[in-house]
Amino acid sequence: MRSGRAACAGPAPCRKSAQFALTLGETYGIWGGLTEAERRRLARQAAPPTTASTSGRSAG
Repeated sequence: MRSGRAACAGPAPCRKSAQFALTLGETYGIWGGLTEAERRRLARQAAPPTTASTSGRSAG
């Protein structure tokens, strides 16, 4: 894991790599200096909130 994080030396390549992995839902390895668990946490935080009502009807 240290070598994966060390390979991500600059902020621009790290962001690009991390965004690529998050967009594709990559589940294995170090991407953008982020572990699998860190990417899962970021993906959950970025997910839109779910709503209780999904009927599609508008009130009014």
